[in-house]
Amino acid sequence: MTDQHAIANHVETLESEQVKALVLNWLSRTNGSLSDFERLLESEFPSPDAAMEYGQIDETSAFQPLTDSEMVEGSLQVLEEYKRTGNGISHERVREWLDSLGTDQPRSCPK
Repeated sequence: MTDQHAIANHVETLESEQVKALVLNWLSRTNGSLSDFERLLESEFPSPDAAMEYGQIDETSAFQPLTDSEMVEGSLQVLEEYKRTGNGISHERVREWLDSLGTDQPRSCPK
């Protein structure tokens, strides 16, 4: 069974051209059922919740997915390290790294 309210909320997050393309695909590629619309919506425009994947970026700038428990454990280790040493990474270094991603010369993740 489809959740019409959830579908409506998801559609409201899309740009008008995306909605137009979605409806045209739905009418031309499916039998026009609401469940088909929902499947098409999720496959073409995954909801932010569905698209959220936790992980880290390795030395080669590749994304490595992590489980929730691995993320929590890593965060707790970093917090303990910070409490023990008082050393952290400045916002400026993080900003420089983020700005470099997607460029011809991405920087390595500050540690």
